[in-house]
Amino acid sequence: MTTTDTASPATEAAPSWWAPAATLRERLSAPHPPPAAGPAAGPRTRSAVEQACESVRSARLGADARLVAALAAEPPARLAARLGKPQWAMFVEKAVAAAPRTLYLVEMRSSLVVQQLRHNSKH
Repeated sequence: MTTTDTASPATEAAPSWWAPAATLRERLSAPHPPPAAGPAAGPRTRSAVEQACESVRSARLGADARLVAALAAEPPARLAARLGKPQWAMFVEKAVAAAPRTLYLVEMRSSLVVQQLRHNSKH
């Protein structure tokens, strides 16, 4: 597996689109987890209840807060390379590949027209 993360023309999504949905347990059980570094810092201030729940959950899984933070910050391409694509992701990709493209293209063109009209009305 590679750690590149560019969209393929067939799916128009990055190969690792599914990786952020991996659970903490899946991330911990995959080989070569990222090193825990620095103090744990979340993207927002959490309540005491949220902090307590996170502490209990990570303790049950055998991870400290720094490792949990490192796992949460791991780039999707790297995580995908560690995990391997799950069955549900392959199912979704097949469904998307089989879906008709007509509606998508119409919506995309409509969106571009609306953006252009908004732009023109401002100038």
